Order: sequence, then C-alpha cells, then structure tokens
Amino acid sequence: MTRTAPFVLCLILASAPAFAAEKCSFVSEQRGGLLESTGTGRIFLDGARYRVEFDPREEPRGFDVLVSKDEGEHEHGIDLGHRTWYTLEKRDPKAPSSSLLVLLPVWGGKPEVENVVLEQTEKPEPEVVSERSTRRHEIRLSYDVTIKFPGETVKGKVRVEAVFWIAGDESRALPALLRPDLHTGFEKIDGRLAEAFAKLRGIPMKQEMTISAEAEQTLPQTTRETVTLSGCKPVEVKAAQFEVPKGYSYKKPVVVGPGAPGLE
Repeated sequence: MTRTAPFVLCLILASAPAFAAEKCSFVSEQRGGLLESTGTGRIFLDGARYRVEFDPREEPRGFDVLVSKDEGEHEHGIDLGHRTWYTLEKRDPKAPSSSLLVLLPVWGGKPEVENVVLEQTEKPEPEVVSERSTRRHEIRLSYDVTIKFPGETVKGKVRVEAVFWIAGDESRALPALLRPDLHTGFEKIDGRLAEAFAKLRGIPMKQEMTISAEAEQTLPQTTRETVTLSGCKPVEVKAAQFEVPKGYSYKKPVVVGPGAPGLE
C-alpha cells in the first residue's frame, strides 16, 4: 500500500485542473479636465497574454477587443463587426501620462523641476478588495515646475496621490488602461517612479490616482482616475483568444471623438 500511495497522489494531481488564467470584470474612470471617460468590460489574464473585451455600448474607439501575447509589446485592436484589425501605436515612454504633470500644455516653453518629494509606503494590515486580500501601497509625489516662455515665466506646483491595492505576488501582463503607471516626462523623477512601481508585484485589484496642478497665472486643475477589477475567477483559455482571428483584414480605423485611437 505504501508503494502505491505516491503513484495515486501523482494521479490525483495530474487529473486536477490547473488554471493558470483568470477572467475579471473591470471599470476604469477618469474625471476632471477636458476629457472624461469611462471604460467597462472584461479581461482575460494569462501570464504574458491578455485579452480585453470592451462593453459594446461605450463610446466608439475603433475596436471591440484588444489582444496581446507579449506583455503589451504589440497590441492589436479587433473590430468584430467589420472583421478588421490593426496594431496600436506604442505610447512614447518619455511623454507625460497627463498634461497636468508638466503643469500645462507646453509647445514653446521649456519646463524645469525642483523640490521633488517622492514617498512610498505599504500598509502592514491586509485589506479585502473585490473579495481578495490585498496590500495597500501609497505613492505621494510633489514638485515645483518652472516654464520659461519668450518674455514670460510660469511657476507652479504639481501633486500626485496614488493608492494601489495589490493581490498576490505573481504579476500579470496588463494593458495600459488597467496597468499602474505614471510618467511625468522629467528624467530625474521618472527614474525614481520606475523603481517605486517595480515594487507593485501582483494583480492591482483597485487603483486611485489624483493629479493636481496649480500656478498663479492659471486656475487650479485636478483629475482623478480609478480602476477596479472584480469577479476574478480561474478560467481555461485557448491560444486563439489572444490572436487576430483568421480571415480578418488589416485596416486602421477613422474615429472622431473621445476614446479615438487616432485619426487618418
């Protein structure tokens, strides 16, 4: 009996379903500023692969499904109704993720920063978010911005408060829409931010980020972004779910309005 026990145990383990992938619902909201938007749908996570299925009732974006199988290095938007697809252009990693992070849109001026304060803390007590135990991470950033225009100098202050509730220790690939990220466009700050975000290993079940900018010559502005994952559960997936369907043709969409991927 003792000789067959290991064999029986191995047989049980081999027959048990091993779910490496997960399916979650998501809600992404941005409020404040000139562009306010809401994104809802579901996402399939499987290691370096992901598939995002957007709610078809939302504003037009040129595609219904977003897929990647290399951690977002290449993202393909799929239009199910027209049986077309295209490759999304990658965001410039040196560009600010919000115009408020450089105080105001800059074309002719050159912004400079000083008095940079960056703090990161992790709360020791776990918090339950979307039925999962999470670790709460807080990142606070502030700095002064000076922009020299021809004949005028604008000075102001930027503040960022971000909170992330992270579940587990295994990171999954996520699209930019759902990924914890922040780029100011200033090298002296972004290097430190990269180190801070590298510590957020796991799945971000909830994110809250508030960015505010104020200067004497302009009105104060604030934007608030929230992302929440819920209803996550293990699922079986197939490789085809992360691929462009056969028979679809390549065509860049022409979309006008919020959420547009770009114009031709």
